[in-house]
Order: sequence, then structure tokens, then C-alpha cells
Amino acid sequence: MKNNFVAIVLVIILIVLVSWIISIRNPAYLFSEKIQFKNLFEVYYNDTSIDTTKLKSVLENVEKKIRKSQYFNAKKRRLFICNNKLLFTYITPFNFDGLASNYVRRGNIFIASVSLDENLSKSLYRDYNEDLDKLLAHEITHSLLMDKGLHHIDTWKNEGYCEFIAYDKKINIQKDYNKYITNQDKYIKYRITTYYLLTEKKLSFKKIADSAITLENTYEELRLQFSEHE
Repeated sequence: MKNNFVAIVLVIILIVLVSWIISIRNPAYLFSEKIQFKNLFEVYYNDTSIDTTKLKSVLENVEKKIRKSQYFNAKKRRLFICNNKLLFTYITPFNFDGLASNYVRRGNIFIASVSLDENLSKSLYRDYNEDLDKLLAHEITHSLLMDKGLHHIDTWKNEGYCEFIAYDKKINIQKDYNKYITNQDKYIKYRITTYYLLTEKKLSFKKIADSAITLENTYEELRLQFSEHE
């Protein structure tokens, strides 16, 4: 009897796992609505209240940002707006309280929840949000780096470059530095150090990616620069 119970549990686990893998590889069947933006994005969603005009306006901004990346290509990206706790948790169980998950090898980006009126992406489990156009540009830039074989570089360089593009290459480094001092957000640290190397040190991102430059050494150099002006 006990062996039968264990066997049943294992079968259920296997079915769930196989179902999850299928869903990750081909998630379109989980969504009832779809729009295409130019030939760059396919957007899937279930929430019929989504204003597609506002959504396309956000995507226009995203396109402008990612086209400024030296690694831009016109490969079609698939975006999935969940707006549902159960759905997002099922698809991204290891990042269920995040804003988005990017399965870069499949070209699928899952967004937890959006508010198009505010241009916001929101976590479904905590009080946390980000501008939607920045979030999408950030995640798509990860995919662009993947396409160029640069996804294995140091995390801070990868994330920092994605932030650089997401912020349209326009970062107030002094303001962000002060913000980092206050809240110690690692993404701000990645952003300001990468921005510093690209714009003030005039290094190409390829050189940054290939070099042994470290996060802490770059941040210390930046910190000393700001200390001199205090």
C-alpha cells in the first residue's frame, strides 16, 4: 500500500514537471490574447482589459532604447504578461516575487504584472515596481547579449550593461551613487560602475567584458572620485 502511494506521488510529480517544461518551452497555449508589434515583439496575455494602444506606446519606447545597443538585432522576442499570481508562480517558481523572468535560450520573457496607465511593472507578492519600458529593455538586452555569446560574463557587467540600455544611456551618476549609499541596491551599483567605465573611462563594453576589471575596484575608484568633490 505504501509503495503504491509513493509510486502515485512520483507519477504526479513527473507529470507536473513534464507539464512545466512544456509550458516553459511553448507557453503560448496558456494565454488567450496576442498582439504583434512590428516584427520585433509578440505579446501574449489573458487580461482583456489591457489597452493595446498604451501597450504599443510602451513598446515604442522599448524599441528606441534597445536600438541604441551596439548588439541590437531584429530577432523577434516573445513577451508574456501574466497579471495573475498563480500563472506567474507556476511559470517562474524560482522568481515568483520578482518583476519578470527571462528564459533567454528560448527567447521568452514573462512579466509578473503591469499597469499600463502608470507604465509600471509590479511584483505580485511585494511592494516593488519598476518602469515597464525600462524593465522590458533591460530583459531584452540580456537576450541581445545572449545572442552575441556574452551571457557568461561577470554578473555585474551583464546587469550593468542591461541597466545602461534600459536607462537610455542617461544616468545621473551622482544621484544614483547617493541612492546606493542609502539603500545598497546592487543593481544601482552595477549601473553606476558600468556607466562610469563606458562614459567616463571611455571603454568599449567588449573591452569591459573581456577584461579582469572588478566591481569593487571600479566602485572604489568611483567612490574616491566623489569623495574629492565633497
